[in-house]
Amino acid sequence: MLAPLMSTPDFPVDLDVLRKQLRQRRAAIPPHQRQQAAKRAWQHLRHWPPLRRAKKVACYLAMPDEFPTDAIIAGLLRQGKEVYVPVIDRCQQRKMVFQRYRPSAPMQRNRFGIVEPLLKPRHQLAMPQLDLVLVPLVGFDRCGVRLGMGGGYYDTNFAFRMDRWRFRKPLLLGLAFNVQHCEHLNKNHWDVPLDAMLTETGVRRVVGSAARFGNN
Repeated sequence: MLAPLMSTPDFPVDLDVLRKQLRQRRAAIPPHQRQQAAKRAWQHLRHWPPLRRAKKVACYLAMPDEFPTDAIIAGLLRQGKEVYVPVIDRCQQRKMVFQRYRPSAPMQRNRFGIVEPLLKPRHQLAMPQLDLVLVPLVGFDRCGVRLGMGGGYYDTNFAFRMDRWRFRKPLLLGLAFNVQHCEHLNKNHWDVPLDAMLTETGVRRVVGSAARFGNN
C-alpha cells in the first residue's frame, strides 16, 4: 500500500535540513512501491487534457531515489509524443538544453552522475517550444512552490515563465511522491512556480496557477 499524503510542519526550517529530511523520506519508499507509484502516475497523466493536446513533452531521466520516469517516458512514446530530456551544458553555469530522446541513442553520465544523451544540437528544442515539462523536485506545497536540489537549473532556465501572460508554454508539471508534500514553502523571487503536480494519487492544479488548462 502506498504511503498517504504527508506534510512537513509549518515552521521556518533550514533548507538543507529540510532537503535531507525529504530525501530520506523519499528514499525510504520500497522499490515495489516506487514502481507501483510510477505506473499509477502514468495512468492519471495519460488521461489529463493538457497532455492529450501536447505534442512536445520534456521529462527528466530519474536518478535512483527520484520519482521513476521509465513508465511515463514509455507511455509518452507509445502515444506518439516527441519526448525531450534535459542535458546540462558543460560550458555555461546553470545552463541546460532539451534534446530529443530516443531509447536507442548513446548515453553518458554528466558531472552529477545523471544519465543524458550525447549532445546533438540539431536534435534540441528551444524551451518555449515545449508544450509540457515534467519537473523533478525534493519538496512541493499546494501553491506550486518547488524545493529542488539547490542548483538552480530549472529556475534559471525557465525564468521566462515568470511572465505568464506572455509565455503560456510550457506548462510545468512537478513529479513527486505524496510523501514529498510540504505544508508551506517560502517562495523566493527567483523561484519559478509549478502549474500543477503529479503524484501517485493524481494530477492536481496548484493554488493560484495562472496557466490555462482548458476543458477538453
